[in-house]
Amino acid sequence: MADEATPAGGHPPNFVSIKAQYNGDVRRFAVDSDTSSFQQLCSKLRSVYNMTNEELVVKWIDEEGDPCTMSTDLELWEALRLFKTNKDQVFRIIVTATMSRTLSIKNSFKRKPAEAAKPSVQILEPNNLHNPAASPMKRTDTINRVGGIRRVKVHKVNGHSFRATHFHQPTICTHCRGVIWGLLKQGYQCSTCRVVIHKRCHKFIVTKCLAIDKSGGDNDSVALAPSAPLSHTFKDHNYMSPTFCAHCGSLLVGLFRQGKKCGGCGINIHRRCEKRVHAECNPNRKIAKKGAPMPIGGASQVPALQSGSHSSSPASPAGHSRPGSAHSDGSDPSNRLSTISTGTFVYNGIMKNATTIDRDPSRHHSSIDEYNLIKVLGRGSYAKVMLAERKNNHDGTLYAIKIIKKERIMQDEDIDWVRTEKHVFQNADHPFLVRMYECFQTEARLFFVMEYVNGGDLMFHMQRERRLPEASARFYAAEIALALHFLHGRGIIYRDLKLDNVLLLADGHIKLADYGMCKEGVHYGQSTNTFCGTPNYIAPEVLKEMDYGHSVDWWALGILLFEMMVGRSPFEAKSEDELFEAILEDEVFIPTTLSRDASAVIKAFLVKDPANRLGCKAENSIADIQKHVFFSPLDWTRLTDRTLPPPFKPEVGTAMDTSNFDAEFTAEKVALTPDDPSSLDNVDQGEFEGFSYINMSLMGDEEREA
Repeated sequence: MADEATPAGGHPPNFVSIKAQYNGDVRRFAVDSDTSSFQQLCSKLRSVYNMTNEELVVKWIDEEGDPCTMSTDLELWEALRLFKTNKDQVFRIIVTATMSRTLSIKNSFKRKPAEAAKPSVQILEPNNLHNPAASPMKRTDTINRVGGIRRVKVHKVNGHSFRATHFHQPTICTHCRGVIWGLLKQGYQCSTCRVVIHKRCHKFIVTKCLAIDKSGGDNDSVALAPSAPLSHTFKDHNYMSPTFCAHCGSLLVGLFRQGKKCGGCGINIHRRCEKRVHAECNPNRKIAKKGAPMPIGGASQVPALQSGSHSSSPASPAGHSRPGSAHSDGSDPSNRLSTISTGTFVYNGIMKNATTIDRDPSRHHSSIDEYNLIKVLGRGSYAKVMLAERKNNHDGTLYAIKIIKKERIMQDEDIDWVRTEKHVFQNADHPFLVRMYECFQTEARLFFVMEYVNGGDLMFHMQRERRLPEASARFYAAEIALALHFLHGRGIIYRDLKLDNVLLLADGHIKLADYGMCKEGVHYGQSTNTFCGTPNYIAPEVLKEMDYGHSVDWWALGILLFEMMVGRSPFEAKSEDELFEAILEDEVFIPTTLSRDASAVIKAFLVKDPANRLGCKAENSIADIQKHVFFSPLDWTRLTDRTLPPPFKPEVGTAMDTSNFDAEFTAEKVALTPDDPSSLDNVDQGEFEGFSYINMSLMGDEEREA
C-alpha cells in the first residue's frame, strides 16, 4: 500500500515525520515531539491502521539500522532526542500487534489434551495441499527469517517474583533505603506484592512475598526472631518533609496525611500499600539492613556483610557460572554471596570487583581498531555480524565478528545470555560447531571474533532451491544431530535450531552458529523452564510452561527436516497466538510426495509428548536416531570424521566473496556509530568484568602478539 500522504505545506518545526511499517503496510504521519507521549503514539498507530485494542510492540530503527524497542515515554523521548541530534529526515518505526501470549497459553490448558503417544502428524494428499478445509492454517510457499523471542526474566527470591521495571519518579530501595538511580529499567519490582528493590539487593531480601505468606507455602525464609512477631499499628500521619514508602519505594504525595506510620517500628507507607506490607512489626527486622544474606532453598547461613559494603557493588556474577535467572524459577541454592575482609564479592569461588572493565596485564586483548571491517553479514534483534580481517596479519584469515551493544542487553536484562554464549563458545570444540577466536569489549560494545563460514546459511539456499532432496536433508540433519548430541553431553540445550543458524562451509559440511539462547547446566534427567525460542520451532512443552530438557532440540530438528523436504513450515498462522495454538493442538499435514521413511522420521520427531519423541527415550539419544530407518543409508563413522562427501557445495569465488549472504545485509554501510556518552551512563561496566578471552588453540602466534 502506498504511503499516507503528508499534508501540504509540511509540518511545524516541532513536529516529527513518522514512517511506520505494519505487516508490510507503510504509512506516514506526524507527531508533536514536544508533547507526545508513548500512549498517544500507540493511539495514533491504532487509528492509522484501524486497529482496536491489540497490544502493540513499537521498535524505532536507529542510525545503525538496529530495531530498538520503545515502551515508555522516556524511551520515546530519548529516541526523538537522538533523531534530532542526528538530523534525520524521517523517524522510522516497525509495529507489530499481538494478543496477550499469557492468555493464549492459559486457554490452551482448557483444551482436551491429546493422547500422549499419538504423533501430531497426518498424511495430506497432494491434491489437498491447498485445500482450506483440509488445512485451515495459512500456508505460504516460502520460508522467511524470523527472530527468536524471550520471555521477561523473573528472579524468584523467597517467594517474590522480581522483574526489571522502569520507575517514572524517584524511588527508594526497600532493603538498603538508597535511591534507585538510572534510566530505563533501573530496579526490580515484585509482580505480586509490588515491593521495590535495587538489582544488587534482590538476593538479600529477608521477608517472604505476601502471597506466599497467605498461602502458607515456602518455608525457606529467614526467621527474624524466635518469638511471635507483633502487628503493625498504622495511623495516618502528616509529613513535613519528602518521605518515601517503605514498601513500594515511591514518594508519599499530598499536603497532609500523605501516608501511614507504624507506632512500633516506625515505617512509613502509602494507604494503598497497607494490605500488602507484612504484618510483622519486629525491631529485629533492621538486621536485614546490615546486609545479612538470605539462605535460599535451605542453604546454611553465610557470614554477614560489612555494613554498607553491599551497596556499592552489584550482586551479579561475571565469572564462569551463570546464575539461575535464565531459569525462570530463580537462583540456584548454591549461588549465594559471601565476603572477604577486603569487601570484594565472591560468587561461587570467583572474586569480583564490579567497578572496572577487566584488564589482564599478563595477556594482550585485542580491540576493534585492530580489524578492518569489510561487509555486514547478518543482523539480529540484539547484534550484527560483520566480515573482518586483522590489519597486522596477512595470511588471508577472515573472521566473522558479532557486535552487541551493551546498552541494549542492559535494557532487556540479557547479560546472562551473553555470558552463556561466551561459555558455550569456549566449549564448542566440535567440527560441526562454529568456534570463537577471542572476545573483547569497549565501554559501549561487546565483540565475539568467530570463524567465518563463507557458504552462507541454509535459509539463504532454501529460499533459492525451495526444497531439498531427501538425501540432502538426511545429510544435514545427521550432522546437526551430532552437533546437538555433543552439546547435550556437556549439559547444554541449544534452543534455537533453525535454518538461519545452520551455516555451510565451502566444502559443503555444516556448522551450527549463534549460542545466544543456549542453556547450560542441564544434563540428562534435569530440566529448565525458560520461555524462549523462535516461534515456528518452539516445542509444545515450552508453550505449556512445563519443565523441559533436551527434548526441545529434537522437536526443532523435526521442524527443520519438514522445512527442508517440503519447503514450508509445518505450523503457520496469521498471528503468534494462533501459531502457538496450532503447535499445541493441530496435526502436521505431510505430503504423500515424501517417502515412507521421511514421513516416519518427521512423525517420530514431532510427537507432542516429549517422553515418546525420537531422541528423548534414553541418555544415549543419538543411538536411537542413528538406528532410524531414514538414516540407515548413512555411514555415521565417516560422517563424524567429515570424510563422507556432502551432497552440495556452495559456490564460493574469492576469499572475500559474500554472494552466499543476503544482499539485504551485505549492501548495508559498514560503520560503527560513535559512542554516545549519555548512553554509557546506563551501562554498569562491572557486569562485564572478565568478558575478554582468547582461544589460544585457535589464535596463531602472530595474532597473539601485542
